[in-house]
Amino acid sequence: ETLTVVIFGATGDLAKKKLFPALYELLYGCPEAPLLPASTRILGFGRARVELGEFLAKQCVNVTGPRRADFLSRIAYFQ
Repeated sequence: ETLTVVIFGATGDLAKKKLFPALYELLYGCPEAPLLPASTRILGFGRARVELGEFLAKQCVNVTGPRRADFLSRIAYFQ
């Protein structure tokens, strides 16, 4: 079972401060984790032209934890 989470406005403040950290917690951080399927993918859409590495560095700065690299590998960004 695959789940794809689509975030419109992925370069915004809400995604940075709330959405990406919450998705990390649902996948890895909470005691009952994972609460989302192990094959979950995250697609971010925004108006800004940004390279993926730059996007992840800026928007996922609030994502912390031992599985951060695995979480970041699930994310794609499109303009």
